[in-house]
Amino acid sequence: MSFIKVLIADDHDILRFTVGRLIDSEKDMQVVAEADNGMAAVQMAKNHNPDVVIMDLFMPRVNGIDATKMIKSEFPEIKVIALSSNSEEIFVEKMIAAGASEYLDKVCPPKDLITCIRKVSAARRTTVACM
Repeated sequence: MSFIKVLIADDHDILRFTVGRLIDSEKDMQVVAEADNGMAAVQMAKNHNPDVVIMDLFMPRVNGIDATKMIKSEFPEIKVIALSSNSEEIFVEKMIAAGASEYLDKVCPPKDLITCIRKVSAARRTTVACM
């Protein structure tokens, strides 16, 4: 069985831990790496070649928007899902313009994140609607 390989990039330990356990509980998904800042997310994407990156917007060293641009410029096949507590339209637009496939609010139900991971990993087009 092949797994959907997921990288979680968020500067909050509790979120990485919780989202990681949620993803790892799925039979078809596996967390391959975690990053606590944007620069580490870019490096982990290079080292682990995930199918999907769950990316926070506001992180130290490099923000999620710039980290997404860097990842997508080098690895266009990697899908990025923005997961943020800030759902202001300007940030949604900036993340989509940076190459994110989808933008989810951190208050979304866990099943929505899992569904979104499956959809973007299988998608052939750039943007899909997960909500």
